[in-house]
Amino acid sequence: MHSSLVSSRALLLGSVLAVAAAAHAQAPAGALPPPSGPSEAALLQAGGARIPGAVRATARAKLAGGELALLVAYQPRAASAKAGFVLLVFAADGSAAPVMLAHDQLEGIDAAGTPSVALSATALPVAPGALVATVGSKGTDGSGQERSFVHRFGGGRLSRLLALSPGRTAAAGSGRPTVVHELELLRTATSGYKDLRERTRTLECGDAADCAERIEVSSYTFDGVRYAVRPHAIPFVEEISASSELNEPGGLVDYSAGAAVDGRLDTAWCEGAKGAGWFEKLELTFVPAEQVKALTIVPGRGAGDEFLERSRPKRIRVLLPDGRKIEAGLADEPKAQRVALPEGERIFGLTVVIVDVYKGKRDDACITELELEVEP
Repeated sequence: MHSSLVSSRALLLGSVLAVAAAAHAQAPAGALPPPSGPSEAALLQAGGARIPGAVRATARAKLAGGELALLVAYQPRAASAKAGFVLLVFAADGSAAPVMLAHDQLEGIDAAGTPSVALSATALPVAPGALVATVGSKGTDGSGQERSFVHRFGGGRLSRLLALSPGRTAAAGSGRPTVVHELELLRTATSGYKDLRERTRTLECGDAADCAERIEVSSYTFDGVRYAVRPHAIPFVEEISASSELNEPGGLVDYSAGAAVDGRLDTAWCEGAKGAGWFEKLELTFVPAEQVKALTIVPGRGAGDEFLERSRPKRIRVLLPDGRKIEAGLADEPKAQRVALPEGERIFGLTVVIVDVYKGKRDDACITELELEVEP
C-alpha cells in the first residue's frame, strides 16, 4: 500500500461501487423495470432459514448462468442487535419454486441506523458469475458505515473473493474523518481473474471547511482462492502517450502506447517513426503522485524469432519532472528488467526515452511492458 496527501474541499468523483450504491438507493419508486423471475416474496420464503429476523431491505441481481442473487438486510429478533446481512443465490427458471443454492453472511457493519444494500453483477466483472455486494447503515445524524464484498458463483458454489475494510461517513461537526473505499478493475489478469486496485480516501475537515484528503492505493491479484494484496501497488495511470505509434495495415494489431501498460506480454507498444527508434519516447502521468523506486521494462515484442524481428531498446533514459535523468542499459532478452531510480519527491509522471537500440530485421522499436515500483 502507498499513499499521498493533497488539499481538497470536497471528495473527488465517486467510484463505480459508490455510483452503483447511490443509483440503487436514490432511484425513485417505479423508475426501475420490474424484476424478472420469481417474486421477492418467493425468494425470501425459499431462503427463510438463513434470514433470522425481520427483512429491512433487499437488492437482487441476475447472474450470467440464469441464477438469481438476493442481498437481504434483516433485523435480528434481539431488540438491541444491529442489522444483519446475508447474500443468497437461487436457481430460478420461472417454471418452478426457487431453490437456494448457496449463501454467505456478510459482517463488518456494527453501527445502529437504517440498513442499506446494493448488489451488482456488472459493476466489476472480474470473472464469470462475479457479484459486488455493498451493505451499510446510516444514522439520523448523517453518519454511516459501508462495506463492499466481491463474490463469485460458479460450480454450484458461492466464493468470497475479497472483503474491503468498512468505510465510514462522519457526522457534520463531529471532527471525525470520512473514509471511502473504491475498487477499480485493472486490465491485467491472474489465473483468469481480472486484477483489482483499491483507492482509500480519508477526508479530514477543519472548522473552516478546508479539508485535507489522504489517498492510499492497494492492488490485488488472484492467488487461486481469493484476492491477495500485491507487494507493490499498481499506480493509477491516468494517461500514457507516445511520440509515435506503428500503424499496422488493417489495424489488426494494436501497437499503441496503452499496450505498454496493460499487464499483458502478448501486446506491445511499437514506435512508427523513420529510423530504428532512436529518441522515441513514452510519457506517463498518474494519480495520486508516487514516490517511484524503480521501473521494470520488458523490451521488444514476443519471444524467439518474433523478438528478433523488430528493434529492441538497448539503452533508455528516464526523465523525471524534477529534472533528474537516469540512464540504464538493457540486455537483449525478452524478460523483465529492473531499473532502479534515485530517491526523490513524489511525482505525477515520468518519460521513458529510447537512447539506443538492438537492431532487428525491421526498424520499429518495441516495448512489451512497463511497470512502476512505488514506495508502499
